[in-house]
Amino acid sequence: MNRLILLSVVLAAISLARADLDKAKALKLLEECQKKLGSEEDLNAMVEEKIIPTSEKGKCLLACAAEENGFIDKDGKANFEKIIEYLQKKYADDEEKMEKAAKIVAHCSTAVDHTKLDKCEAANEYVKCAKEKKETL
Repeated sequence: MNRLILLSVVLAAISLARADLDKAKALKLLEECQKKLGSEEDLNAMVEEKIIPTSEKGKCLLACAAEENGFIDKDGKANFEKIIEYLQKKYADDEEKMEKAAKIVAHCSTAVDHTKLDKCEAANEYVKCAKEKKETL
C-alpha cells in the first residue's frame, strides 16, 4: 500500500515537472519572439493565465511562437499533424486529456479559415478557437 502511495506521489511530481518544463519552454520561445517583434505583452500572463493578446504585435507574437514550433507555416496554415504529434507527447500518460485535445484540434481545423487572414490573425484565431472549444468540453 505504501508503495502505491509513493508511486502516485512520484507520478504526480513527474507530471508537475513536465508541466513546468512546458511552461518554461513556452516562456523562453515567447521571449525570443518578443525580442524580434518588440511587443510589450505580459508573457507570464499569456503562459500562466492563458491570456490571448489583442494587439497586432501580440497576435504576431503568437504566430512567431507557433511558426517556430512548426504549428503553422509562413502563410498561417496550421500543421495539424505536427500539433497532434506534440499533443500525443504532452498527454502520453493521460488518455482523457488527449481525447479532448484531439476533439479541439478536429473542431478548429474546420472552424478557422486561414485563407482570409494574415499569419498573425490566423494564429490568434486558432488559439481563440482552441480556448473556446476547451471550455465546452
